[in-house]
This record gives sequence, C-alpha cells and structure tokens, in this order.
Amino acid sequence: METVNKYEVKTIAWEKRTFIARKATLPIDKLKDFFGQAYGEIYTALGKKGIPGQPPVAIYFSVDEVKQVVELAAAVPVDDAAEIPGFEKITIPTGKALLLTH
Repeated sequence: METVNKYEVKTIAWEKRTFIARKATLPIDKLKDFFGQAYGEIYTALGKKGIPGQPPVAIYFSVDEVKQVVELAAAVPVDDAAEIPGFEKITIPTGKALLLTH
C-alpha cells in the first residue's frame, strides 16, 4: 500500500527575519538525523551565549526529487545582532514566501 502525504502550501507575506543555522546538502533519508543533531547544537550554542531559543524552522533552498537530495538549513530565529561562531547567520528579507506546515 502506498502512503501519500498531502501538505497545504500557502504563499505568505514574510517579514525580515534572521536565523542562526546549520546548512547542509544531503539525501532525504538523512533529514531526521541531521535535524536532531543540528538543532541540539544550535540550542546548546545559543544557551551558552544567553540567547533565548525560539521555535526551530527548516529552510529549504533546493530539492532534487530525482536524486532525492536537498539543500537546506536547520535554523532558529534570533535578533539581527546575534552571532554564534561556527554557525551560519541567515537573513531572509521582507517579501513573499511559501509556507508548508507538517
């Protein structure tokens, strides 16, 4: 029996937001392990700097359905001034975005 996942995708107005992130390009079947490790590392680093943790997000830059590979970031929203050595800082400007919740 085939399982089909259906997700609602919405176009939203996005307000500028900054994130501390761990980026990767990896096979889709490695996402669970990646997110578990990356979010743990990000929240630990934020805690050491006294920066409050907000709910995590996943930012997808590309998805290759044929090769089953994604380029993405495990990310946590932070104030614009936040800096954490060893992590990437990503700022997504105001504009339109696609939102998928699952």
